[in-house]
Amino acid sequence: MARSTESDGSGPAHREPPTTPGLWAWTLAALVARVAFVLLEPTNRLAGDEFTWTGWAWGAREGLLDPRVALSPFRSEMLFYPPLYPYFLAVARLVLGSAEAVKVVQAVFGALLVPAIGRIATVAAGRRAGLAAAALAAFYPELIWYSAHFWSETLFLTLAAPVYLLARRIHPRAGTLTALASLMAVIALSSLAGSSL
Repeated sequence: MARSTESDGSGPAHREPPTTPGLWAWTLAALVARVAFVLLEPTNRLAGDEFTWTGWAWGAREGLLDPRVALSPFRSEMLFYPPLYPYFLAVARLVLGSAEAVKVVQAVFGALLVPAIGRIATVAAGRRAGLAAAALAAFYPELIWYSAHFWSETLFLTLAAPVYLLARRIHPRAGTLTALASLMAVIALSSLAGSSL
């Protein structure tokens, strides 16, 4: 059953469509596709931005995992890059022990983009559009590819997509506006593209 959101007095209350089992099925399919790709993709060399992100995360001299830096933002020389993704990589590798395990964590984050996209499309155009958008996001080749590579887009997109849903719920209350501003700040820290927000 749809949940009604109270009106703040500035307009009529709106109804949030329910999350459907189909949306969760596409999310599970996305997770399976991404983890399978991580596990089955042949070993390859780093390319493009991967050198930068992994260098800042676990590189020999300036990496966050280097004992001289030890995850400290005050000992890191990372000045012109958004720090969230290198910290995400470094902490995940520190906890899980390998770069391959970090890719599996990225696969989970990549799959979490699917319900967000599905909800956005459901709110904008209805249940069928939401399911179609979720299906496209679940199997979109580039989104699957990002999960197996050290590019900030997986984290950035997964953090950015819910902003629309949160913005729809804004009431003129300081707490909600602060939450939205905080989320935008975190997104800006996750990617070079996000820093332009």
